[in-house]
Amino acid sequence: MQTVFNDLGKGIIDNAWKGYNCSLFAYGQTGSGKSYSVVGYGKNQGIVPLFCDDLFDGIEKKRATAGENEEYQVSLSMLEIYNEQVRDLLNPKTMGVKGGLKVRQDPKKGFYVEQMTSKQVNSYEEIDSKINEGTRNRTVASTNMNATSSRAHTIIGINFTQKCPNDVGESMTRTAVVNLVDLAGSERADSTGATGDRLKEGSAINKSLSTLGNVIKALADLSTGNKKVVVPYRDSTLTKLLQNALGGNSKTIMIAALSPADINYEETLSTLRFADRAKAIKTITTVNESPTDKLIREF
Repeated sequence: MQTVFNDLGKGIIDNAWKGYNCSLFAYGQTGSGKSYSVVGYGKNQGIVPLFCDDLFDGIEKKRATAGENEEYQVSLSMLEIYNEQVRDLLNPKTMGVKGGLKVRQDPKKGFYVEQMTSKQVNSYEEIDSKINEGTRNRTVASTNMNATSSRAHTIIGINFTQKCPNDVGESMTRTAVVNLVDLAGSERADSTGATGDRLKEGSAINKSLSTLGNVIKALADLSTGNKKVVVPYRDSTLTKLLQNALGGNSKTIMIAALSPADINYEETLSTLRFADRAKAIKTITTVNESPTDKLIREF
């Protein structure tokens, strides 16, 4: 996992320090290693804990040499999309809310989750504890292909704000929003043996992943110059919340998780096609700072 983090996670850390929004999501069939890559298992830490450890390590080093004018703030949110309903994993009381939390749209910040909890954290131990708490609240179940199959998409949001003086001594604020996404795996009912609730969950998962594929195809077409394409963000809760990560102001990385088994040939081919389309997408990113700070920096 350290190799994967060095290849992918380090770039997210560097861009977050520069003030860019960043996103990473893992895509692939059930049991292919998405949760293992993003969250990890046991002592094998995934990208999320390694990212948090590296972030707070950098903050501690900055604080050791920083003056009184420098300030760093980190806040955490963690939610899951289960059967197209949004649940706040850091607030178990929302699990019983009928219809889930509401997804609203703002002209400036796009789609967001109403009443979502955002916890301020001051150390790696704090953020690790909160993420473990949220992970325990995730919806998982056993299928024939995976004993701990994720039955919902999980989005971990880290808001990183840094206030420090610029070259002329004026206070400058930069904010980076980092989304680390563990998608539920695409699956086939005959392979997983899903019935009842498991079958209903699998159907909802496949529907949202299909919409995600349509969004990525539309964005890839836009990148080739086809301006008549309509991107169907509104067709699923997942694509609404990932709108900025997929086609907005964000540096985005996708992990394609593949199964080595020959019986999964069709799913593996589908994942590779998905990844190939995703590579064609071009996003336009800008540093998140106030117009005044930007003008001073450019001068």
